[in-house]
Amino acid sequence: MPAQNNRFDAVSWWLVIIGALDWGLFGLFNFDIFGEIFGYANGITRAVYIIFGVAGIYLLITSNKMRRS
Repeated sequence: MPAQNNRFDAVSWWLVIIGALDWGLFGLFNFDIFGEIFGYANGITRAVYIIFGVAGIYLLITSNKMRRS
């Protein structure tokens, strides 16, 4: 029985994509989108990066399930 993707899977994919784009811009141009929006060394910016990290870990753990579906 193939596993179906749920909404959390889709949200996680979008968060990882947005996070990857942010890191790409930071690597290429030393420009941090979320630091500019929310302020550097801010609790909100830190929370955003933690959410991106949790989404990445979730996708890493569930990637086997998604690959089968």
